[in-house]
Amino acid sequence: MFSTTTNAPACAAQQQKRRSVEDINASYDVFYPRTPSSSSASRSPSGKKSPRFAPTPACDAATGEPLSSSPTPRKEWYARAEQRAHERLLEAGRAQEAKEALAALEKQEKKDRKKAHRAKMGKQMREERAVEEVERRLEEITVVFDARA
Repeated sequence: MFSTTTNAPACAAQQQKRRSVEDINASYDVFYPRTPSSSSASRSPSGKKSPRFAPTPACDAATGEPLSSSPTPRKEWYARAEQRAHERLLEAGRAQEAKEALAALEKQEKKDRKKAHRAKMGKQMREERAVEEVERRLEEITVVFDARA
């Protein structure tokens, strides 16, 4: 004797959960339709797993049939993406070089300002010493003249 009433709420919750997952999958499929070869276990002839959502092949506008050169646009897309990535790296490299050059210029400017300040202070110190020397000699001369008088 099995009782269905004891598991009924859990079973209903499980079924509701399954339905909500199915609803989510169905709504996902509306925006991202699956291709026939998109099952999770499908593999390409080379043994690699195929992508879940294969890119839509380019179609001829008149007939609606896939173009025979469908791999070419994909290769072109990858080439363009690689080129854009390379350009971004170059720009980042140029930005880094510019940043380093600016830092070097600022460092040199700081050194030059420091050097100029030292030169100014050195000149000022020499002038002060010269004034002190003149005052000291003047004092000596004054003392000598006072002693003679």
